[in-house]
Amino acid sequence: MAVQVHSLRRDLASSGKAHLVESGVRRRLLADPAFSVSSLVVRRIPNGVCLEGVVHVHDDQADVDSVARQVLGVKEVQNHLLACAEDC
Repeated sequence: MAVQVHSLRRDLASSGKAHLVESGVRRRLLADPAFSVSSLVVRRIPNGVCLEGVVHVHDDQADVDSVARQVLGVKEVQNHLLACAEDC
């Protein structure tokens, strides 16, 4: 029984960390003036995050992956965002 409780605590702790990573990436992306993101979905994957949604780019130098990697715990970014110009 003690092994199951320890395993459950470890799973809960890692899911809490996943939520912190996901919310941290979401906050950074939504706050960056170089682009605006709609329908943003951030999911934790091993070593990083998977991004889904639509990004409207306001700056040619905007790099969503770099912004996401600024969050502690994000080394890999699977970028499934649909990028479009200002008028889409």
